[in-house]
Amino acid sequence: MITKIALGNVGQMHNSFKLGKLGIVLSLIFLLPYYLFGQADRSLMEANRHSIQKRIDQTSEILEKILESKNDKLTELQGLNSQISQVGRLLQQINEELDVLNWEIFESEDVINTLNKDLEELKAEYAAMLYSTYKSNNDIERLSFVFSSKSIGQMFSRLSYFRQYDEYRQYQIEQIAAVMNILEERKQGLVTKRQEKETLQNSLERQQRSLLYMKNKKNRLVKDLLQKEGKLKVQMEKEEVALNALQNAVTKAVTADIASGVSEAAAASGHIENLKGKLPWPVKEGFISRRFGNQPHPIYENIWDDNPGIYITTKIGEKVLSVFPGKVIAVSKPPGAFYYVVTLQHQQYYTNYHRLKNTSVQVGQVVAAGDPLGEVAESDGGFAELLFEVWENLKKQDPEEWLVN
Repeated sequence: MITKIALGNVGQMHNSFKLGKLGIVLSLIFLLPYYLFGQADRSLMEANRHSIQKRIDQTSEILEKILESKNDKLTELQGLNSQISQVGRLLQQINEELDVLNWEIFESEDVINTLNKDLEELKAEYAAMLYSTYKSNNDIERLSFVFSSKSIGQMFSRLSYFRQYDEYRQYQIEQIAAVMNILEERKQGLVTKRQEKETLQNSLERQQRSLLYMKNKKNRLVKDLLQKEGKLKVQMEKEEVALNALQNAVTKAVTADIASGVSEAAAASGHIENLKGKLPWPVKEGFISRRFGNQPHPIYENIWDDNPGIYITTKIGEKVLSVFPGKVIAVSKPPGAFYYVVTLQHQQYYTNYHRLKNTSVQVGQVVAAGDPLGEVAESDGGFAELLFEVWENLKKQDPEEWLVN
């Protein structure tokens, strides 16, 4: 019996155990990159979700303060449109997170099933070895087996088998414990993922209800505003006159700067185009109430507004900040305009900051990113709205593509 155990089972079971363990290790190594990639990808999604939620909260806070001081339905409508857009992005982000989380849960369940199967195999192997050890656990038989060797070499070989046999038993115990630890960690991780999924699912349903409420409220506001059509049209015409005056002043200043050739020589702080999509906002808090280019009017059907930049609704008196180092080439308040506009030059690019009630810079001054240029003025509607533009020479760009999300 001892000969069979020592010369057969030890080697065979050791090889079998090593192959089984190798399969477990290879499985974990193969799955690890996908697991880590999923975690990193979802961490980025989570950061984006929090960023969008922060914008939604800021929009709500600014709107609440505006409506406390003056019940301006047009501003409220623009704020609602912004919130509807933001909540739409948030819903898309949550759905993407749920897709990744569902895959992680599926992968975790698969790994747990594999580990459970492997663990049962390891325990079965160990139980078989314990049973064999029990049947042959006789010191006299071991000694007889050793001393019956036909040569010194065979005797040392048999002693070596017994030592390997004892070491292997300990090795099995350690490996079973290691697999059990991994299994427990993955089970705990699975519980956490399922809780995260439930939280996300609840958030999704809550935001869907919020979106429906906002759309219904928007429809009611549009009906109310249509009843004040005359007053709104006067306000729109007044705003258009002021905007045209400011646009003409900016165009004149940029044309003169291009003709001077200074824009090609001023390269003090690198290239603004390298930070496209990463520029800070020109105000610390605010929401985009009107987007760039041809946009449908928030009230009137079949009417489109041609916006030269983005309108950012913010708090009254909010400081306006430079988004990139540059040189002040114009501080304008032409006849027909009610506010200031500051124009900064960044080589062949220009940034324009409209609707300032005052300015803190002068023509020729070089400013750094984040330097204050002035304060946002209060409009007739009792709210503060900054018009921010980005030009490449005389060609207008979409500023939203330049700012960080």
